Amino acid sequence: YLSIHFSADNMGLPQLLRVDNLISRPLDLAPFILYIVAAGFFYNRFYLKTPDFFSYSVLISIIPHLCAQVHMALGSTQIYDTHYNIAHYQKIVAYIVPAIGLIMNYIRNYETEKSEHHKTREEQGVLVESQNIISHEFRTPLTVILGNAPLLTNVNKLPEPEEIAEIAEDIYHSGKHLTTILDDVLDITRIEAGKMRFNPREIYVPDLIEDMKSQVQVISEEKNLILDSNSDECNIWADPTRIKQILYNLLGNAIKFTDFGKVFIRARKRSKFIQFEIEDVGMGINAKDQKIIFEKYRQADSSSTRRKEGTGLGLVITKKLVELHGGEISVDSELGKGSKFTFTIPAFMPEIHNK
Repeated sequence: YLSIHFSADNMGLPQLLRVDNLISRPLDLAPFILYIVAAGFFYNRFYLKTPDFFSYSVLISIIPHLCAQVHMALGSTQIYDTHYNIAHYQKIVAYIVPAIGLIMNYIRNYETEKSEHHKTREEQGVLVESQNIISHEFRTPLTVILGNAPLLTNVNKLPEPEEIAEIAEDIYHSGKHLTTILDDVLDITRIEAGKMRFNPREIYVPDLIEDMKSQVQVISEEKNLILDSNSDECNIWADPTRIKQILYNLLGNAIKFTDFGKVFIRARKRSKFIQFEIEDVGMGINAKDQKIIFEKYRQADSSSTRRKEGTGLGLVITKKLVELHGGEISVDSELGKGSKFTFTIPAFMPEIHNK
């Protein structure tokens, strides 16, 4: 600015001789052309590949540069005068704009790196937590199996028949629990690798619900819970194995976290989808935990003293299986009053699915 001010007030600076020409300063057209060439080069090399605040601002700054050069080429013959302050002020603006863009880039990059760092730390925390959960879930049934198996190895010192039956039952349940954990880990691996088998077909919903009720009847009766169901007469387009897995996971959770009362399962026709609802009157989920329960290895209670067993994969698998069908899943819950999981599955449409 000082150099422009000095030059504008200095009458001893040289002047061009072609005063009567339309273009009084033809040399000022050279930077005009160079700015256009630079703009094209910058647009292709930087703006299209890495659009950011700086590349935006550089392209914007070329506009006042071009205006200044045109003004100088068509203006008075004097290189610097008071009139030319306008052109040079335009150039000052043209330099300030990229500087602002660069500062904004630094700020955004700093915020992005800070956010990524926080996310990385959070992911590391989740990874450690998941390892603890998986370790705990494997260790518990293995402890039962390895602790009881030696009691049956010595034929001369076998326990009483009643005790043998109890030991066998403990080993059986622990083995089933280990199988469930392994199935969950394998399922999530297959889904994330895109190798989950998916063979949809027409399924009559009332029969599906009755079948699921019979599958969970035993575990619900053990807790004296009532299973209540209601369904519209409708068909869905789904993989039989996977839709049963979805319902079993949600019904199993509802029964697991409900100590008394009822568990409801409903199915309603909603345009091109069938809406399923699994509702319980159990412990419920607080608002904060509702945001993470569909994330891998995340649980509403992941502490070492949590009341219920589980790897934290059940709801993740359920969500991915629902999405694999083209549906959506959500939860509505209040702590101490129960939870309602709602998901949608495409309705069977003969004109589409029979083809």
